[in-house]
Amino acid sequence: MLTQSDVERERYEARCKAQLDYDTDMKVSRLEGQEQRRQIGRIQAYERMLRRPETPTEQLAAMSLDELSRRAAELEALLPQ
Repeated sequence: MLTQSDVERERYEARCKAQLDYDTDMKVSRLEGQEQRRQIGRIQAYERMLRRPETPTEQLAAMSLDELSRRAAELEALLPQ
């Protein structure tokens, strides 16, 4: 049988874990957002260097980070050495 202090401790630990999980999720989201913006900037810069029409930021923002990375790599490969 759990005592009142055991229940309170478990609730406290659950709140602490929830707060840590939330903080971690926010940090990961922030870092992913920064990487997404960096990839979008690379893509648009490569398009300008290749004298191609620039893909709208909104269209690129709808793509996953993996898709953006692939697109940037494809455009980079087209650049003159």
